[in-house]
Amino acid sequence: MRAGLKNDMRIAICEDEHIYLEMIRDRVKEYFAERKVSIYADSFSDALILPEKIKEGRKFDLIFMDLHMKYSDGMEIVKKLRLGGVDTPVIFITGIENRAYQGYSIDAFDYILKRDMEQRLPEVLDRFMKSFKKNVLVISDREGRTIVVKAQEILWAESDGRGSCLKTKAGKIYSFLPIGKVSEMLPAGDFVEIYKSIFVNVGEIKRVGNDMVVISDDSELPLSRRKRNDVLNAVLSRMKGI
Repeated sequence: MRAGLKNDMRIAICEDEHIYLEMIRDRVKEYFAERKVSIYADSFSDALILPEKIKEGRKFDLIFMDLHMKYSDGMEIVKKLRLGGVDTPVIFITGIENRAYQGYSIDAFDYILKRDMEQRLPEVLDRFMKSFKKNVLVISDREGRTIVVKAQEILWAESDGRGSCLKTKAGKIYSFLPIGKVSEMLPAGDFVEIYKSIFVNVGEIKRVGNDMVVISDDSELPLSRRKRNDVLNAVLSRMKGI
């Protein structure tokens, strides 16, 4: 299986029955391909491996978890993840109807009975995407690919003459989308304009100088004196949790 691109939507599928593993993976890929969203699906026949991979630094945007597997209990695995601070949305998969509802006790996004997989999977993914898009930007890059990037992963966004450039923790994304349109997609209150057509993630501001802002990766960006008070107020509000 190819290594996932850094800006792919990453999905974990924990299922030890091969027929259902293939079904979920195929249907998920079809769903996102129709919407031109690039994904990377990682499969685990033993769910005990998932917490280990996450501990090693692998991140996921969505987890499909079979409730009952040969070597592990999906419910217990997710409880362990939640206790460890992992809040990734989980869709439980089960063939046992009376276990499905238990998932809501640990804040599962939804559950799907295996017999209803074909029918329910698209509608559950529709709801997931509506929720997911509240905190992400879905844009096309200059190669025509649809990129899904979490707002919190963006350090800053700026105009580059041909459209816009998003500097993320993983690298740069170039789009023909004007910076004005990009700024409208950024979560209100989380980003502040520090200079004409440069919008910075307030949570990534390390230091505010007289004429520059230092970002968490030690990049230095120009700061307009006219916007300095707005930037300082945004940082203070962030510190106070306003």
